[in-house]
Amino acid sequence: MSEEFVKVATLDEIPTERGKVIQVEGKEIALFRLDGKVYAIDNLCLHEGGPLGHGPVKDGIVTCPWHLWRFDVRTGAMVEAPSMRVDCFAVKLEGDEVYLDVSSLTSPLRRNQTILRRLAAGETAEALANEYSMIPEEIERIARQSRIGERLIWLGELFMRQGAIYSQDLLRIPYRDLEGISYGAQEKLDELIELL
Repeated sequence: MSEEFVKVATLDEIPTERGKVIQVEGKEIALFRLDGKVYAIDNLCLHEGGPLGHGPVKDGIVTCPWHLWRFDVRTGAMVEAPSMRVDCFAVKLEGDEVYLDVSSLTSPLRRNQTILRRLAAGETAEALANEYSMIPEEIERIARQSRIGERLIWLGELFMRQGAIYSQDLLRIPYRDLEGISYGAQEKLDELIELL
């Protein structure tokens, strides 16, 4: 996937205590300025679509002006429930001009695939985090989640080969050692093993 950056603002247009709402490719995006960087997230709150770009920002946390849901502008994660997130978009600065990668608007999955390929090629989470306006922990979360997906794909392929899945097959999937798998998902896999 090739990146396609378009100019969307200048630094002077983005206040530090609130965001700036822009519209790109028919989507509302909120830009935030924090510690010399610019971050871009979906402008619509997950709760009822409140305008995050109009909410107050403190220490990198934006509060939705409608019902006070709070999100980290660096990762899109909801403060009270980090597994819930609004979309984040790659941003780069050239002088005082702000450019947004519009290719990520249509395909966050492709962005993650590109990140995974580049990690496999030896690039660091820190370097990718800077490029994608994320924090290194977010890049590492993407990598952890891909390992969970790989193991589930393995399970599907096993089912296709055998025509069935047996409890000993499920026991061979080392899902408990994975960081990033939710407790609820672990419980569901445990229930599935017990059923077999």
